[in-house]
Amino acid sequence: IQHVLDRADVSYVLFLDDDDSLLPNHVKNLVQALEVAPEAGVAYSDSSFVVCDPENRPLPEHEPGRLDQPFTHDDLCREIPRPNHSFLIRKELLVQDRFDEALEVSEDWNLWTRLSCRTRFVHAPGLTAEYRVRTDGSNTITGQSAACQRDVAVNRARNSIFGPMSRRSRSTPRIRS
Repeated sequence: IQHVLDRADVSYVLFLDDDDSLLPNHVKNLVQALEVAPEAGVAYSDSSFVVCDPENRPLPEHEPGRLDQPFTHDDLCREIPRPNHSFLIRKELLVQDRFDEALEVSEDWNLWTRLSCRTRFVHAPGLTAEYRVRTDGSNTITGQSAACQRDVAVNRARNSIFGPMSRRSRSTPRIRS
């Protein structure tokens, strides 16, 4: 993925998994949030999560959930509070902060926590993205290989050490709504 990012002639980057979706104003709202806050490097939206069967069809008996609360740097260090497609990143940030390709999973979470130490995240309220969770767990890391579980544990350990240290080195929090 880094190879593609290095060659992309764009101002912003957004990642979208093949089973998730964006609503019509998603990108526009995130770009506007970054234009209003030029000191911010990442904008994030609200997202719904929809429970689906293994073929990715929504299950009507499950009410869609919402991920719509602003989050802090500490929240981000504990868990990833939004799916990938909720975030829009200024591409120039991905020159220094790159995906850790040694990780099998959670390389996105690892990147978000590192970026949150360097730049402000701005919340663009409004439900504009949909994250699908399959009942068989086939689109999550739950129950996957020992290497995957190891990478999650490594990220949690790194975040428990470096998250609080980076927060103390700043006079103001970087993630705000």
